[in-house]
Amino acid sequence: MRRTLRRIRTEQIFFLLGSCAVAGLLMCLILHVPLRSKQVSAMHSAERTPRAAAAIHEEVLKIAQAAAERAEIRNSKQILGPKEILSQAFKRCDTDGSLGLSRSETEACVQQQVTLHLTQAIRENFFIFTALDVDPRNGEVSWQEHLTHFLRKRGYDADFIAAHLDNLKDLKREEKESIMRDKAAWSEAARSDPDTLTLDEFLAFHHPESSHGAILAKVEELLYFLDTNGDGALTKEEYCQSNQGAQLTQCLQERFLEVDQNADGKIERRELVLYRDPRHPHHSRLEADRLFAAADTDADGSLSLPELLTHSSLFVSSKMVDVAGSFHNEF
Repeated sequence: MRRTLRRIRTEQIFFLLGSCAVAGLLMCLILHVPLRSKQVSAMHSAERTPRAAAAIHEEVLKIAQAAAERAEIRNSKQILGPKEILSQAFKRCDTDGSLGLSRSETEACVQQQVTLHLTQAIRENFFIFTALDVDPRNGEVSWQEHLTHFLRKRGYDADFIAAHLDNLKDLKREEKESIMRDKAAWSEAARSDPDTLTLDEFLAFHHPESSHGAILAKVEELLYFLDTNGDGALTKEEYCQSNQGAQLTQCLQERFLEVDQNADGKIERRELVLYRDPRHPHHSRLEADRLFAAADTDADGSLSLPELLTHSSLFVSSKMVDVAGSFHNEF
């Protein structure tokens, strides 16, 4: 058990280091924000030269500027109608200029949007986490720090916030409902301490689809229900036990082989983690299949702009257009 937990924690760290942008990595190294709680270090404080501080400040400004630009883009999308949004998406995805989206173009477009969203989520998560982790700066964000930030964004002053951290009676109904939803998501993400979140837990709170910890939790849940012999891996029979008839055959021949990357006849925890990762091409293929099944009305193997517009509600909420909304509905 200890070996498994140690491997899981190692995988979490490698995932974050591999996914963070250079800016986030520089801040992690110099500001010493830990991935786990109670590990704040004061080492190398003497090495924080003015030049290093200036470099970090410049990177932080770049991240803040990029976040502001993305927020402006999201706001502009709210002004645009479905026709304008889908026309822009169609043009972006139609890489060969054929005025039709092939299945491969649709898959590639979804994959590109998902990767972009996850990368931005991890980068912005570190910036927000660092901004909230101030009282005290200990490598964790407390519920009170989050709630203070929530109320400050809504225009409440310091005196009002101090008086309402434990009493929400004077807040608007929609604000209370939003806080209750946040509290539920917080409880789901907080795995080491119910009152505080570490860096990856904070990512699971805001973007569970981007959090390696959240993916691992889903994998452990899957193993709990399907691993009947308790060996930490899934055989073909265990993995496909919920399927019947033709679906069982398809599961054995396609899905199991796709997950079992080393073709040893069983699916290990590591393979499940890779398969559950939203970056896995399998998910983009399923999304493309879903869109084609619903919108390729003439069955020509291509999606035209009129077909997208006819099924506008489907595409506007898809990972081809609105990755964040699609993921957050799933999680």
